[in-house]
Amino acid sequence: MGRGTAAHMATPRAICSFRLEGMPVPKARPRVGKHGNIYTPRKTRSYERDIGWTAKLSMGARKPSSKPIEITITAYLPAGKRVDIDNILKSVLDGCNKIVWLDDSQVVQAEIIRLESEDPCVSVTIWEGDRAAVKQRKSLVAVME
Repeated sequence: MGRGTAAHMATPRAICSFRLEGMPVPKARPRVGKHGNIYTPRKTRSYERDIGWTAKLSMGARKPSSKPIEITITAYLPAGKRVDIDNILKSVLDGCNKIVWLDDSQVVQAEIIRLESEDPCVSVTIWEGDRAAVKQRKSLVAVME
């Protein structure tokens, strides 16, 4: 397809891209407090808050998207560090709620990649677009590879 065609214009656009230095923190299970109240552990809340602030800096003055979302997360972890990467995804998704998108239920495609590094961090890129455009973007990436 040529440049400037309708199909080219439908490709999702990156709305947010950021990197948060430090060890990625997987989402911990909710805990039950002394009086029966359910809470998210402090370390998880703190990490989600850091994700949120970093995403807010990347978003600038833009409002949260109401469109379908695609996200790619690369978690850089020390060799031998055992972490459930699906829980890193959950921390990032929850941290971006009401900042990058209205609700993480808008995410139609998520990719998480785990790489070894002596400098742990998480790198996040987020696109918005309709489902057809998200699928088309994946097809374009496959053709380019």
